[in-house]
Amino acid sequence: ATLLSERESAVQQREEKVSLREAQAEAARATLRQRENHVHELMEELGRRAMEVEERTTLAVLLDGDMEAREKDFMERLMALEARDREITEQCARAEARLEESLRHDTEVHHRED
Repeated sequence: ATLLSERESAVQQREEKVSLREAQAEAARATLRQRENHVHELMEELGRRAMEVEERTTLAVLLDGDMEAREKDFMERLMALEARDREITEQCARAEARLEESLRHDTEVHHRED
């Protein structure tokens, strides 16, 4: 009877150990599920952020292209204005030369008349 009682006690202890290990395994599975869910949430957030970065990069490229086009247009207009300034300066120099020539001529004519 004692041997039977000892075996029953040993079986009961093993059942308790198995039950404890099953509870530990279930807790570990629950923790694992929580971590998997957290990883999934992080991956979704990473995906959203990657899309935001891509959108911002696209916007930056578009703005950069727009700025380059504006800069090119500005430089073309500036060069045209500089060319026009040179033309006007040359016209003024020619007009001054003609005026001086005309004044010299008038002065010579006036001196002859005197």
